[in-house]
Amino acid sequence: MAAATSNMATTTFKAATYNPNMPPELAEDLPPSAGMIIQLIKDLRVDLKNDFKNDFDALYGAMEGINQRTEIIENRLHFQEQSHLDLVETVKELQKQVHQQAEKLAEAEDRSRRNNLRIRGIPDNIDSQELHSYFQTMVKSALPNVKNTDLLLDRIHRLPKPGNAPPAAPKDVIVIPLLPH
Repeated sequence: MAAATSNMATTTFKAATYNPNMPPELAEDLPPSAGMIIQLIKDLRVDLKNDFKNDFDALYGAMEGINQRTEIIENRLHFQEQSHLDLVETVKELQKQVHQQAEKLAEAEDRSRRNNLRIRGIPDNIDSQELHSYFQTMVKSALPNVKNTDLLLDRIHRLPKPGNAPPAAPKDVIVIPLLPH
């Protein structure tokens, strides 16, 4: 029993106890007892624990799904990177082969003798830089109707002296005309 005191009068009331079988409308009118409060806290605690567990389970499930998708994306990205590196390596190798083939073609064109002119008798005292103008002057004096555009040269240079040439003979000059491609 609990007693309440006031300056004017003393009132005594009997503390109500909660009965789970009690109709809810009657239980609402009663003041809560310590046991009721403890039971409500325990129930609330269990409910919160279950809610947290369910929420965390859902979060862990979502995280697991995200992790799986991330792993799939990383694997695809790695495959794409490897494919890219393979293609870059292949392109480099093909560029190297194209360059080698271009050099071989240029070398074959340079060594092709059907368009080259070998000229003997140009004195050795004519410098390498002057060979081009000397050749043009020589051709124009022999063939006056030739245009300057017909005398475009890719290269002109002296050749090594052959072993059977007389010692006093000048080195031969090779003229490689510039051919339209």
